[in-house]
Amino acid sequence: MSRTYFYWAFDRIIPSKFASVNSRTKTPVFSLVFYGCVVEAVLFVAVYSNILSWIANLMVLMIVGFTPAMISAALLAYRRRDIFEKAPGWVQRRVAGIPVPTITGGINSCFMVALFILAVAVFPSFGGPTTPVNVAFMLFCIFVTIPWYYFVRWYHLKKEGIDVSWAFQQVPPA
Repeated sequence: MSRTYFYWAFDRIIPSKFASVNSRTKTPVFSLVFYGCVVEAVLFVAVYSNILSWIANLMVLMIVGFTPAMISAALLAYRRRDIFEKAPGWVQRRVAGIPVPTITGGINSCFMVALFILAVAVFPSFGGPTTPVNVAFMLFCIFVTIPWYYFVRWYHLKKEGIDVSWAFQQVPPA
């Protein structure tokens, strides 16, 4: 998770302090310490409250969160050909005329849909009980990110004149 903070900091979604690397240890100490504090806080809250029942479906939330990225990868070569053509050679490879991201994104999307069905319907003890409170919590976690992105974009445009949406307009160089 500290890597995720690191990436978000480079995309300016969170403060750049999260991307700082200690010169002696060559690690993102601030991100690691912050993540450790978050984990301890969640552990404390989970032990001394019933919030654990709200986040029991965290696995389902992760499935719901990762599936759109996999579908995007599957559609990249067709929906955003300009980005696909600028991507590194290993991304542009094709198998039987089909782009590799389309194949891997499609396979992973199908796997995630199957895993979602298994976690919710077949083995609810694996994914946690799916209650209206859990579903509301998952939807809150997903939809709170949309206004957050637009707030961050507005903030950086106003304060620094930087449009963070450009970070999501191209594939970084290999």
